Amino acid sequence: MKFFSFLSLSLLVFSLSAADLHWKGKGDAFTREKPGSYIWWNLGLRLAPGSYQVKARIRADKGEAFTIQAVDASTGKSRWQKGVKCPKEYAELDFGEFHYDGSYLLRISDWNRPGFRVDSVTLTPVKLDEVPDAPAASCDTPGGWISLGKAALSCDDADRREGEAALKVEVPPAAGRKWYDAGVLRPFPMKRASMISFWIKFDSEPVPFWVQIFTAEKGVAQKLNPAALGIRKGEWKFLELPVSTFHFRPKRSTVEGVRALQFSPDAGFQEPAIFRLDDILLEP
Repeated sequence: MKFFSFLSLSLLVFSLSAADLHWKGKGDAFTREKPGSYIWWNLGLRLAPGSYQVKARIRADKGEAFTIQAVDASTGKSRWQKGVKCPKEYAELDFGEFHYDGSYLLRISDWNRPGFRVDSVTLTPVKLDEVPDAPAASCDTPGGWISLGKAALSCDDADRREGEAALKVEVPPAAGRKWYDAGVLRPFPMKRASMISFWIKFDSEPVPFWVQIFTAEKGVAQKLNPAALGIRKGEWKFLELPVSTFHFRPKRSTVEGVRALQFSPDAGFQEPAIFRLDDILLEP
């Protein structure tokens, strides 16, 4: 038996002005032999906060109910789910509305019995939330930050650069893990940004690290070398990064529609990478 599970974001077509967000299989999506996922659609923070109508084109060998769910991809926790009985012939089925608040990494997936065939899933915006610009990210509390790669998050009110505390991030080493699957991420809405600035301090030996800016369409990143920047263990360092230095194709001086920021140590470190962040700002 064949089974289609699409991880590629190259199939994703969406913007605030687009009619819908559409996952589509290639022809007939054949049934599984054991219970499991037919759909695995990683949207991350690309979806704008708001309410969405969920529809899917599905058929069932036995006319059973099929359940779709919205999952927090970083924790595996289900945030919304709805089951609809499927006919034996393909039909577009309405799974109702769900609200995405933009505070977690979103995955649309399922866990169903054998006997279904899923051709497509569509998310159509019903009402998008008003999201004001947030030019500064608070490091006074771990609240609002998303841990990646089992990173431990805490705050230190004694060793900080501004406010009440600095964010402390401890990332354990892991063989075979990509850099973008570790570290810390924060939803950070801005219509336009030309510069990012922040304080960083390594409690461990400094390692190369990445700063990534997410938009609705893509992520743009910059890899930073501590030695070249004068970053030393146990010392705070203030960095200002023009957006023009990030990896754009073509090169740009501003980034539009910022959704989030991510800070990640580069892959391959052998000891825990421990660093602090404070006073994070985006300039329009």
